[in-house]
Amino acid sequence: MSDFYVGYLPKAPERLARWLKPVVALLLLLGAVLALLLASNQRAIGPSYFEYGTVRTLEGVIEERPNPVLWVARPGETGSVTGLSRFLLVGAGKHGAAEAVAGMDGARVRISGTLIYRGDRTMVQLEGPPVRVPGEPVERPAMQSLGQVTLMGEIVDGKCYLGVMNPGRGKVHRSCAARCISGGAPAMLVVLDVEGGWPAMELVGHDGQGLGRKVLDLVAEPVTVNGELLRYGDAYLLRTGVENITRGVGRSASGRATKHP
Repeated sequence: MSDFYVGYLPKAPERLARWLKPVVALLLLLGAVLALLLASNQRAIGPSYFEYGTVRTLEGVIEERPNPVLWVARPGETGSVTGLSRFLLVGAGKHGAAEAVAGMDGARVRISGTLIYRGDRTMVQLEGPPVRVPGEPVERPAMQSLGQVTLMGEIVDGKCYLGVMNPGRGKVHRSCAARCISGGAPAMLVVLDVEGGWPAMELVGHDGQGLGRKVLDLVAEPVTVNGELLRYGDAYLLRTGVENITRGVGRSASGRATKHP
């Protein structure tokens, strides 16, 4: 039989098959090794969740600024400042919750919504307007200043990053993040490679409002931010201004916080 071989014939010529079989096996092995190498170098997708289709009812106290939140007493710890959880609030789609909670600062309400969470940060997508309910006022914790810091990271929209989309960051997510922040989702800074896994922190202006639309041009890019790190209940906030945010990161890309004297 000639060495000429047509693919639909049942059997290749013997001399051709002798070298073709090991070549095919080698190519398959190289393909598998290449796939493993590529997979091992991919950035891990964070453990974030969106309980789509599951609506929960929560009761707590509204706070309008710097970003709309609901302060909820943890079971068995009612009335304790340290026993409060701070749930960020957003609307459906690419909308915030500022309009839904306008004029309700300090009011006790009942809400229905879907949980969005990543690590120990939780957000609620409202499924309707909050309803005022009777109850005692809640003493919210005071903001604790942790000093001036320099942080390197990426600005994201809190809704997608915390769980609606995963990983919810990077260049491919830029346009979505910009639209979410424009609609009222909180702008947050994801700090790069910090030991212990610092959570994403809300970006707050010196006027006490969320930075929001002011940082649209800096979304999904590596940035260096100078500001005052704040601890507020179980959340971290970074008080800064657009003038204190620069594109790019320093020579050390570790993203570790540098505390200023």
